[in-house]
Amino acid sequence: MTISPQFSGQRGAALFSSLIVLLVVSVIALSAARSSALEMLIATNQQNSVQALANGEDSVLLAERYVGGTHSEGGPTFDFTTDITDGLYLADAVDVETTDWSAFTTEDVLDADGNLVNRYVVEYLGTRSATGGSLAVGSGSGAQIRHMYRLTGLGVGPKGTTRIVQTIFATR
Repeated sequence: MTISPQFSGQRGAALFSSLIVLLVVSVIALSAARSSALEMLIATNQQNSVQALANGEDSVLLAERYVGGTHSEGGPTFDFTTDITDGLYLADAVDVETTDWSAFTTEDVLDADGNLVNRYVVEYLGTRSATGGSLAVGSGSGAQIRHMYRLTGLGVGPKGTTRIVQTIFATR
């Protein structure tokens, strides 16, 4: 077999060019796949974080309901000074921001499967006068005493992410 003079200079140039193009396309596809996997991981972590924050906010709402249900016009119906075994503390008796939450007692809320999703701590801060400022809204012209609570909720996400939510709650 004889090679015609017009094709004698190519000697596999088309094959070589095709392999280079295939290599470039493969690198681009691999990069896109890795980027996609990373974006999926970021989205999953974000979703887990949002769920933990929502659980933390739910914890604070549960604490507000608890305080609202155990508080009378004259003050809290629970003696915070005698029993600290159920997540009820006097102000600054526990550092909920830096202490490991397994080191002190909390109110725990479990889901249907028995997994911990909500924990909260109620700290009684004492009383404050409600003359002026946002605490006096709706109190009329006279000064009123408000009982103050610091409510701290710990939310746990599906993959163990935790978020702490804290608020001040005032009652009459």
